[in-house]
Amino acid sequence: MNREETIAAIKVMQAYVDGAEIEVRSRNSSAWVRWTTPVWDWDRCNYRIKPKPREMWVVFDAKGIAFIQQDGSAEAARMDRMYPGDAPHTAVLMREVTE
Repeated sequence: MNREETIAAIKVMQAYVDGAEIEVRSRNSSAWVRWTTPVWDWDRCNYRIKPKPREMWVVFDAKGIAFIQQDGSAEAARMDRMYPGDAPHTAVLMREVTE
């Protein structure tokens, strides 16, 4: 391991100590799986902190066309009121699927 790889490994191991979910994949695989075995094998495996799915509010017009994205529900709700003369708009919370 070089210095940068060691720093990355320390971050993953510290996250594990702090209770974060860790994922593992063998070096010849592209599939990440939940890591449950408390054994580190940095020569044969890659480890990462399980990514959290992104969430965003998307505002749709009456025809179902998304025209803006906002990070917070309050912002998305405000978008509904910004166009009072237009057809109704709908704010929908979208969550990324990471599986």
